[in-house]
Amino acid sequence: MAPSFADLKQKATQAKNVGLKQYASARDRVSASSSAPRSTPPPPPPARSSSNASSAKRPVPSTPPLAPPPARTTRSDISSPSNVVEAGGDGDADRIDWTNLTLEDKLVFFSWLDEFFAKYLNIPIPPRSPLGTSVPSASPSPKVAAPLTPPRRVQPPAHVQEHDQYEHASTPPPSARNLPPSLSSRQSSVQSSNPPPPPRSIPPPSRGPPRINLSTKPSGDSVTTSSQDDFQLSYPPPTTHGSAALDTVHYFRPDTQWDTAWYTSDISIPPPLQNSPNIRWAGSSETSWRGKSTSGCILFSDLSICWYTVSWPSGATSPMDSRVKRSAQYLPCPTPLSGDALFAAYSTYAESIASYAESFVGTGRYCASGECWDMANEALKHVAALIPSAAPIPSIARTHGHLIYSGTVGRGRWRGGDDRIRRGDIVEWRTVRINLRNGYALLGDPDHTAVVTADLVPLRPVSDGAFLSPADVGGALEVVEQSVGNPPKKTSYELSGMVHGEVWVYRPIGMRTYLGLEFGAAQVPKGVKTFSL
Repeated sequence: MAPSFADLKQKATQAKNVGLKQYASARDRVSASSSAPRSTPPPPPPARSSSNASSAKRPVPSTPPLAPPPARTTRSDISSPSNVVEAGGDGDADRIDWTNLTLEDKLVFFSWLDEFFAKYLNIPIPPRSPLGTSVPSASPSPKVAAPLTPPRRVQPPAHVQEHDQYEHASTPPPSARNLPPSLSSRQSSVQSSNPPPPPRSIPPPSRGPPRINLSTKPSGDSVTTSSQDDFQLSYPPPTTHGSAALDTVHYFRPDTQWDTAWYTSDISIPPPLQNSPNIRWAGSSETSWRGKSTSGCILFSDLSICWYTVSWPSGATSPMDSRVKRSAQYLPCPTPLSGDALFAAYSTYAESIASYAESFVGTGRYCASGECWDMANEALKHVAALIPSAAPIPSIARTHGHLIYSGTVGRGRWRGGDDRIRRGDIVEWRTVRINLRNGYALLGDPDHTAVVTADLVPLRPVSDGAFLSPADVGGALEVVEQSVGNPPKKTSYELSGMVHGEVWVYRPIGMRTYLGLEFGAAQVPKGVKTFSL
């Protein structure tokens, strides 16, 4: 068994005493024989041990001897790691087993080294911790802000899962109502009688080659694509030239064939847009001695805007007559806003919109005709009446302001600089199925609208253009909703349980703030810079 450092120290002390005695005895013999004639050479000095104290000093003329190291001030049980001669002087040496040192021996050894270099280099060395590392002097630690913690994900309340059990086919058809053009009935249904289908772990396969997942650490069923152009949902309708307004401007080119004199009617909407639910239109007409003219302004669901004018003399009856003059100007789709601008819109409109929707909950009364879309449309009209000088963008088909988020199963994109969905936002669902604890919810036949009543922070940090799936948004989205046969109610849906369909979230925002003008004039407002072909 290898000796400990304590044993070696005791032996080193004994060896030192023996060395001193041997040195004194040799010095006496040399002194006694210095006066007598030498017949034999003096005996050699005793064997040098590794301890400095036990070494006999041999005079070397050219080099002065090294001074001994300073006395150690360590504990009494600290021993030297060097080889020592036992007190008996029998020459047997105990060697340290360096491969099997205990933690205590290592601490003793390194504390000796620290002490030596501290005195040799004249620098302070802090004491060592029990783990053998130097303990730094106390200093204030840098303050680090705690990361934002998303709200706890909760299950939908029981009433979402257990009441209003009906099939779409069993819902009686709605009676005739005064609705926006081409807006069909919408509803949401919750079914609890059948067990939910097994949850999807990956999105369903798509046509063509599989998409490449470029994310290094995907969350849930999120997919990151290489180009923003790869992401396209079913709404708003696709365009040919980048915006619906620019497509319309191309219709007014001189070389575009017109088959009818549509501009002569009272509602002079271009034929490609007649009966479209995706527009808001305003128009005017004039008659003078030169002839007639008609002008119109169209606000599209992608929030691009087109102004047009057609003029013709009284004798021009053919739409392709060279005397029929046509012109058009446009504004492209607005760009995403900063977080400050979106938060300002929230501060202006959100509470009025959310409170308006909540005022119907529990009363048994429907908002307007009872359609889900009416809740959002009427809330925006209510706010416009409260703040006429800063009226929000009205509902245009499925658009209700600044788009915050859009996504489908496994894919989605954040838009704008805000970091969360907020109270007062408006959500649109299209043929969505969400798995619940005891069933599933079907939202949209094909579309369903609701007003958000509580903030929802995504599970991942977001920024404008960031790709994240509904599962990455996660959490319970609390809303007020209604549908035909179902009075307004407050409920919540876990976005992580979405297994089919599409979702959009909009931030109500002022027309002038986002589009730079007020809607309603058939002519381009003064000061508005437009584009043309």
